[in-house]
Amino acid sequence: MEEALNFIEGAFCGPITVQDIADHLCLNRSYLHRQFKAAMGVSVQDYLLDRRIRQACILLKSTDLPIQVAARSVSYQAALYFSKIFHQKKEVTPSQCRMRHQRRSQTP
Repeated sequence: MEEALNFIEGAFCGPITVQDIADHLCLNRSYLHRQFKAAMGVSVQDYLLDRRIRQACILLKSTDLPIQVAARSVSYQAALYFSKIFHQKKEVTPSQCRMRHQRRSQTP
């Protein structure tokens, strides 16, 4: 699992898939899924999605990048789809996430 995590960490900003990870590890996709879920408690797909959303949060909070650019930076070409996924995971929109952080950093 360490090698899978290292691969994800090095490539999550690109358009990698679970199959790409399995191929890199020379494993069957289903086998990788079972082993990863047993070790990490989440599927490879969910882990990859969560990692991308975590990075997007960092970008939204620490930069003034437009949301479309932040989305592309974590491998989402469609800003609307990114916003939908972001909202499902974080229960706020990317804009709301940025605004909340800005308000917190301005409060003494």
